[in-house]
Amino acid sequence: MTPPPRDGLGRPAATTWPGRDGLGATPILDLAHPRVLALAADARAAAAGPGRHLLVAAHRLVAARVRPVYALEEGQPASRTLRRGRGSCSQRLAVLEAAARACGIPTRVRGLLVAGRFWHARLPLLRPGRRRGRGL
Repeated sequence: MTPPPRDGLGRPAATTWPGRDGLGATPILDLAHPRVLALAADARAAAAGPGRHLLVAAHRLVAARVRPVYALEEGQPASRTLRRGRGSCSQRLAVLEAAARACGIPTRVRGLLVAGRFWHARLPLLRPGRRRGRGL
């Protein structure tokens, strides 16, 4: 018998995508798209472990695959950014968020405004001072 799938934190993976748990798809975070799922699978394969390790692996893949450019279409789906191989900071971060959610790691979208807490607000797992040992 095959064991149930696990999320990015080593917990049983959700079979549905509830709207308010930081795992749901949005028009931008089209995490069920084959391109996003392929990036998530590659991140899992490259990661040294779950949680933070998986996010670091996904970030490295996005940096290698999506060239930074100036762009105005901030509502562009993550899958389109992957297809184009280029994107703005927000578009590239949306790719990382979509891959994280596809791996079962919740993210928090607070808007498209960049602030000093931008990465930590969107990817709470990367927050400085967060205790290790809980899937990190």
